[in-house]
Amino acid sequence: MVPTLSLVIPAYNEEAKIAGDLAALTRYLDGAGPPYELLVVDDGSVDATARAAAEFAGGRRNITLLRNEQNRGKGYSVRRGVMAARGRAVGFVDAGLCIPPEEIHGALALLNDGCDVAIGSRAVPGSRITRPQPRFRVIGSRLFALVVWRIMGLSSIADTQCGFKFFTRETARALFEGLRTEGFMFDVEILREAIRRGYRIAQFPVTWANDPDSRFKPFSGSIRNVGELARIRFMGRGV
Repeated sequence: MVPTLSLVIPAYNEEAKIAGDLAALTRYLDGAGPPYELLVVDDGSVDATARAAAEFAGGRRNITLLRNEQNRGKGYSVRRGVMAARGRAVGFVDAGLCIPPEEIHGALALLNDGCDVAIGSRAVPGSRITRPQPRFRVIGSRLFALVVWRIMGLSSIADTQCGFKFFTRETARALFEGLRTEGFMFDVEILREAIRRGYRIAQFPVTWANDPDSRFKPFSGSIRNVGELARIRFMGRGV
C-alpha cells in the first residue's frame, strides 16, 4: 500500500531523543488513520542514534533507517529521505519535535486543498511560542530574516527556517532532486525554487518550543550559513 504520508526525520547525535520522537509520531499517526511511513536519516552520528532508531522500529515495516557514512548536513539528509519517500505527501520534521505531531493535520489539510507546499511558521498570526530561544538567538534570527527577505527574495515567507515543511510528492521530488545546499540553509534554496516555479505555497501557524539541545553551533554554524547563502544567491537556482 502506498502511504498517504512520508515523514523524514534528519538526526545527528540524537540517541537520547530519537526513540521518544518516534514514539510520539507513531502514537499520533496510528490514531490519525492515514497510512504513513517514517524515514529516519542518521547523518553520520558518532553516538548510538542509529541503534536507538532501529531498536524502536523493530519489525515495523513503515519505519526505515537510512545512514550517511559521514556527517553531510541537514540539507543532504532531508534530500536523501525525500528522494526515498513513497507517500503522496512528503514532509520533514526536526528531531526533538519542537512542534507537536498534532500540527501535521494542518499541513495535510492545506495540501488536500490544492497547495503544493505547506510551511509551518512561528511568525504568522495564530502561532504560539511556548519556550523561546535565548535572547542572542532571537536577535540573530531577526537579523537573518532581514537578510533573507531583502537579499534572497523571500519577503513573502515569514519564517523560512522552521523545520516543519510538507509537499505533494511531485513537488517534493521536483524541488529536492536538484538541491545543492547540504547544510542548514537548504530551506532557502528550496523556497526560492518553489517561488520561481510558481508553486502554490501556504503558511500555517504552529505551536513551537525551543530545543535547548540544538545541534546548531552559533559561531561556526553562522559562518557556514553565510557561505551557503552566498552560493544560493549566485548559483542561478531560484528567484
